[in-house]
Amino acid sequence: MDCKLISYENIDKDKWDCLLVSSDQIESQYASYWYISSVSNCWSAIVLGDYVAAFPFAHKKKGGYELVYQPFFTRSFPLMGKINEAFIRYVFDYFQENFSYLDVNLLSEINFPFLSVEKRVFQQLNLNQEYKLIKDSYSKNTKRFLKKNQNIKIEKSYDLDLFMSLFKAMVGEKLNYKNENYNALSSLIKEGLANECIDFLQVKFEGEVVGYGVFYFYKNVVNFLKGAVTNKGKNIGAMYVLINHIIEQNCNSDLVLDFGGSNITTVSNFYKKFGAKNVTYHNYSFDNLPKIIKQLKNIRAKILK
Repeated sequence: MDCKLISYENIDKDKWDCLLVSSDQIESQYASYWYISSVSNCWSAIVLGDYVAAFPFAHKKKGGYELVYQPFFTRSFPLMGKINEAFIRYVFDYFQENFSYLDVNLLSEINFPFLSVEKRVFQQLNLNQEYKLIKDSYSKNTKRFLKKNQNIKIEKSYDLDLFMSLFKAMVGEKLNYKNENYNALSSLIKEGLANECIDFLQVKFEGEVVGYGVFYFYKNVVNFLKGAVTNKGKNIGAMYVLINHIIEQNCNSDLVLDFGGSNITTVSNFYKKFGAKNVTYHNYSFDNLPKIIKQLKNIRAKILK
């Protein structure tokens, strides 16, 4: 098969963009050249022929071993272009032969004996109805917060440093984020603003900023990339108001609100309070690292819990 590995520095950006145009928006939203480059220091693509098909992936070397991983702030990467079983087989055979560890997500379902498979979910809401009809599907608790806090204001924000500080304190530290994760998020927002495809919003109550939200617009998708609220913001339902604002501003359109996804029950249940539904995607992995490395990984995971 006429496939080659191309490092991100050598990707033909025009041909890459052509692949994106022909790809499903839910699958390809994380695969723009600038997006992958913002969240990963090193990525490559397996490309069929003259960009007939391609699959991007992030990789790194750790402890002398080559690893393929799904970067933070991406849910999955797409198999793009004219995909067939032979190309998919080539991609995953290449991973098995050249890497010691694999952890990637796909929307599509594949079946190879050397892969471990886990079903996961994200939440999604179609905005193709009038606002009143969408709001009717909100939970009672959501409607109560919205009715109680009509004086909360949503504005564009320009203070990335304050958002990052709040995000670190209220979200990142609970999830054991590393400096590289914060740097990737900051880079992603900056690049998204430069490409005019991110809305960076702040929530104000009585003149005080009580929350932020970052929304990524791609084709027909509005992706709730990340958000954070203060303790006061949490108590008054600032995030309810913010998400409702996005729904109200973009309803009655062909857009889809993608909540980014969560398998954490409390988080997914929050998204479902707006009428969002679960969509299944799949995690594929293998671990051929030496036994001692696996043991060290397990010990570290227990310590971080």
